[in-house]
Amino acid sequence: MIGKRATLLAGRACTIQQGSLDKSLGVVHSIATFTVGLPHQPHFQLHRILHDTYSYHCLNFYSPHQQSETGDTDHIQRDIMSSTNLPSVDTKADHQAAILAKKTNKSTGQPINVDPAIIAALLPAYTFIQATALGGSLWCQTAKIETTFSPSTPKDTGGSDPVPAYFFLKTTRGQIAKKMFTGEFAGMTALHEALPEFAPNPIAFGPCSDNDDDEQPSYFFLEAYIPMSPSHPLNPHAFCSRLAQLHKSTAGTSPTGKFGFGVTTCNGNIEQPVEWEERWDFFFVKGLRWMVDSYERITSQVNGTGGGLERVNNELRNAVNRVCAVVIPHLLSPERLKDSVTGEPVKPCLVHGDLWLGNTGINMDTGGTPVIFDPAAFYAHNEYELGNWVPDRCRFGGLEGEFVREYKRLYSPAEPRGEFEDRVRLYSFRFELHFCCLFPGQDEPARVMKAMIEDMNRLCEKYL
Repeated sequence: MIGKRATLLAGRACTIQQGSLDKSLGVVHSIATFTVGLPHQPHFQLHRILHDTYSYHCLNFYSPHQQSETGDTDHIQRDIMSSTNLPSVDTKADHQAAILAKKTNKSTGQPINVDPAIIAALLPAYTFIQATALGGSLWCQTAKIETTFSPSTPKDTGGSDPVPAYFFLKTTRGQIAKKMFTGEFAGMTALHEALPEFAPNPIAFGPCSDNDDDEQPSYFFLEAYIPMSPSHPLNPHAFCSRLAQLHKSTAGTSPTGKFGFGVTTCNGNIEQPVEWEERWDFFFVKGLRWMVDSYERITSQVNGTGGGLERVNNELRNAVNRVCAVVIPHLLSPERLKDSVTGEPVKPCLVHGDLWLGNTGINMDTGGTPVIFDPAAFYAHNEYELGNWVPDRCRFGGLEGEFVREYKRLYSPAEPRGEFEDRVRLYSFRFELHFCCLFPGQDEPARVMKAMIEDMNRLCEKYL
């Protein structure tokens, strides 16, 4: 292992100290804190994975000449411009930052400038060539970084020539930026460590060197680039096999033995409460009420208060109160919710936390194996993951779809088995509320809100 040492990184003096982001994360990867002196800039800190060797097999590379079925030579890693990536309004500064990010998004394939802090985050064996835009959401810009990897042993002594290497970059700004990327880095690290072939390798996150605006600080997140093709559909068996493997392999591995996570993670740009909790039903109640509070705060900031909004908020609050008093104790209490194999209360497992179809892809370098990204990770009941498969907009086919059927075949539902669909419907309320937070005041969220309140009341009537 690499211990504490001094080295040179991109021509700048750096102090590297081995350690971990947070021991309670249960992450095995070594995390380093770099203190880098940039010319004419204040010092900044950057967290990054330490690799013991610089073998290019530790990252996902591909030939730039590789083509998709449509003939494209430059695979776009992901479609960021999805409907669920529109912004919520957490604070006025974050809303302004979201608008600014949208205005400054570059067209896909257009060369962009890269902050020196991002270049400094690359491992020493990688030489920066250029970066090209991949688009972005209202709160995030994305790009592909092209580098060359140089083996430590020169070719004339048995080594090889430099090879192309690619990274995926996200940047954003605003008061929530640091929490967003801190949580994403921790979540991706945990997912990659649990099942490396299912999640990209996170490389680094940290502040950009041009942070001279306290209201809208800039941050970046860097991970291995995976070429994906939108023309390849997700295979239900292959995808659910990987997902079930992730859930089964991490069941009972929560570093505290509890539900939650070691650092705050964000669903989009809305932070979610993940403080450790012994009981799953208590944890879920806390998260559900948090989303209700977020919805009321966001809609009042955007649309004001009073009138129809106040009526909807009252209906929502009343329905959620009934769900917390009647439905959750029946469906999720440890006295009732049991593992189908052991008969014991369900154990926390690592979940992606925002697993709709837009956060999945097909890795073209590995023959089309499924991958996941953009997590809102924490340790939860495994069936919580399926709550985001209920809405039609998430394109997983709903409770009667092939993905749910395949997952149930691979991971037997908890007991009582007959309450599986009601549990997943209950979990979907978290994701429906998040969707409504993203589009405050628009017609589709209003329809979703009305249908969700009706579903809440139906479950309450069923379990009274």
